[in-house]
Amino acid sequence: MKHPCIAIDVSKESSHIQGFYELNKKASDPLEISHDKVGFDLLKNMMESICLETSKEVVVVYEDTGVYDKPLRMYLAENGISYATVNPLLSARYRKKNLRAVKTDKKDCSNIAKVYFNEDIKYKFEENTYYSNLRKLNRYYEEYVDHLRKYKVNFRETLDTVWPGFNDVFSDIFTELPLSIIEHYGHPYKLKRVRKTTLVKLIMKNSSHRESWCERKALDILNYVNSTQSGCPEDDILASIIKDKVSTIKFTLDKTEKYLTELIELSKNDTNFTLLTSIPGIGENLAARLIAEIGDISRFNNAKQLVAYAGIDPQVYESGSYKGKFSISKKGNKRLRSLLYLAVSCSLRTKLQNNSFKDYYKRKTQQGKIHKVVLIACCNKLIRVIYSMCNTGTLYEY
Repeated sequence: MKHPCIAIDVSKESSHIQGFYELNKKASDPLEISHDKVGFDLLKNMMESICLETSKEVVVVYEDTGVYDKPLRMYLAENGISYATVNPLLSARYRKKNLRAVKTDKKDCSNIAKVYFNEDIKYKFEENTYYSNLRKLNRYYEEYVDHLRKYKVNFRETLDTVWPGFNDVFSDIFTELPLSIIEHYGHPYKLKRVRKTTLVKLIMKNSSHRESWCERKALDILNYVNSTQSGCPEDDILASIIKDKVSTIKFTLDKTEKYLTELIELSKNDTNFTLLTSIPGIGENLAARLIAEIGDISRFNNAKQLVAYAGIDPQVYESGSYKGKFSISKKGNKRLRSLLYLAVSCSLRTKLQNNSFKDYYKRKTQQGKIHKVVLIACCNKLIRVIYSMCNTGTLYEY
């Protein structure tokens, strides 16, 4: 017999709450509350009232919205109130069971209650603060990486106008030396009035090479300056804009490196870090980010649950004479899915001979499977290997 519940339809700044003694037996009408102390105290009062009437513990049930339910979740945790979350996809499935499905904030409370009473809904798993901090740090790191990618694309467009062909002088234009030269001078024509000795000193300051190498590189830069044709005059506003773009890129690069270092150092406290780095193709970067997205692996009862959490569990759709093709559900952690894809790609590029993923890839491709399908199969294999290694505490073995 299920406990009475209070179903909550969570919105951005307010929510609708409704109490239920049991399935289809309401304890109250829907009530809108604000996401503040006053609103949440109304929720607590309703819970205490139902508890007095039934002499049973009351469970708060709501859809896991990801962001909007954070204040509610914090209030429930601080007051020791039992709560459970409902998957929005499961809630939508119940709503669509009606021939004339109607979606309103008030009716959603009743729908959430139906899911709670009919399904085996477990109480919310309280994640360890350590894994929560790891995940937040990884998301913040990925945010900076995403910004950096956009900054680099926009920078190249301006670079090809102001400094056309300058990226041919360096193997990587986004290193300290070329960025410092662009930031210092802004326009290539300004280098025509600079002595070679001055340029050599600037190169030595922003690189770790010997003086002989710096002199050769200074000569290459001066040869480039004398032969290039810039797309804008020396006093053009783009010369100032590109200096500002370089400053932004250098700042973002520093922040990206800083948070990645913090993420790796923090993840080393996890016993699974050493296990993951023993897998071919997974270094400290990938191991730290995989731990951050998987979290506490002990909360998964078997490998299938972890595969479903990553959203790479297979599914098929068939209807009559139409025979559907297998695909992955993609109903899981998309960041973890991307990291697994990246890890498999790195593993296949390694030169190590004792690599079961490379052998598995070759075997499947020889059977006629296409590249992308085999990569997804390798991701499925990798996540199962990770689950087994972490549960047994053993390093990777060929």
